[in-house]
Amino acid sequence: MSGVRTGRRRRVWIWVLVVLPLALLGAVGYVAFRADAELRHPEPNSGRPGSWMTTLTATEISEFTQVPIPAGAVDARWGYTKGFQDDTAVLAFRLPADDVDRFTAGLREATWKEAARPPDTGALRDLQRIGAPDPLSALTLRYGTFVSHLPGHTKRVASQVWLGPSAGDSPVQVWVYAMNVP
Repeated sequence: MSGVRTGRRRRVWIWVLVVLPLALLGAVGYVAFRADAELRHPEPNSGRPGSWMTTLTATEISEFTQVPIPAGAVDARWGYTKGFQDDTAVLAFRLPADDVDRFTAGLREATWKEAARPPDTGALRDLQRIGAPDPLSALTLRYGTFVSHLPGHTKRVASQVWLGPSAGDSPVQVWVYAMNVP
């Protein structure tokens, strides 16, 4: 009978010393994994770094980017990402070909250049997120960049404006990517 008791006691000690700590470690690991997942993928509109802000209006995005949306623009789309230090905004719309020169002249001191390359990968990801046409589909793009101060803030914003090719009377696609900079 004492052999049975010793075997049972041994199993209890194995359970207490090995299995229980492993189960506890697994539970702590799972909680840490879930907490890290919530930090990596915050809820939209939470205002936490990395959150995608869907409650902002086109006017607010236009003020952040310092790029006005002309009255004749159609299919306007916008988005805003709250960053840990830097916030980013994207804006896309189509503009009648006749309004392009007036639009570009109304922007700050933008320097315009021709380019065969699209915006950087961060801009592409955010433009895809708002459902804007893909700038990779354009063979050549015209782009301008400028830095401005946000009204009432000490932040400066670097804006990139990309224009798709103009083909007669068809509307020109405009993409805007802006990020606040130190």
